[in-house]
Amino acid sequence: MQRVVERLGNPQAEPFEIGATRALDNGAFLVVSRVKFRDGHMGELDWRLHPTGTKFVVADVLVDGVSVSVAARDEAATELKANQGSIAKLMERMQNRIRFQSFRSTLTALGELKHVRREFDGGRIGALAGGAR
Repeated sequence: MQRVVERLGNPQAEPFEIGATRALDNGAFLVVSRVKFRDGHMGELDWRLHPTGTKFVVADVLVDGVSVSVAARDEAATELKANQGSIAKLMERMQNRIRFQSFRSTLTALGELKHVRREFDGGRIGALAGGAR
């Protein structure tokens, strides 16, 4: 699943274009969109929406046709098999993965802040802000 997520790159990837929407047999809808991925190629990022009363919820995301939920299920099944079916070990690995992703996101944000600080120190932003620091 990590490979699927890595293909997305920056969550604010652009350009992002919403295309066609089509009804599926089970009452769900598929929203097709195109996005420029981290590696530079334009690909599909599709959203499967399921009705819940008067609202719709995102049930799955497909990255270039690969289901994120199926990839997550397959990954969990592999981990369960490797750990003799231990749910506790699976939960521990999932929590560690979430902590790592959060840490990585923080480092990315800090890197972006350093870039903004360099722009500020270089006078680009300072000039826009009237030279105030």
